[in-house]
Amino acid sequence: MRQVIFLGDFIGRGPKIREVLLIAKNMVNKGAALVVTGKHELDTVAYHAEDSANLGHFLKLIMIKILLRIKPQLINLVKI
Repeated sequence: MRQVIFLGDFIGRGPKIREVLLIAKNMVNKGAALVVTGKHELDTVAYHAEDSANLGHFLKLIMIKILLRIKPQLINLVKI
């Protein structure tokens, strides 16, 4: 089966960000695509984080969660 791989930076790139995110989300939910989070998405999450003092740890947890969705078998290698 073929899959599209979206390579991040959906946010901050043009006037139809919401539409792009919905298309990518629907394709991922159907198993037709994978998403690699880009710097713009991480910057947006960081901007809206409540605890900026622990931002590095917060972003690390997000990246681990994303990685485990892509390759769940890596759970034994994850150290927080």
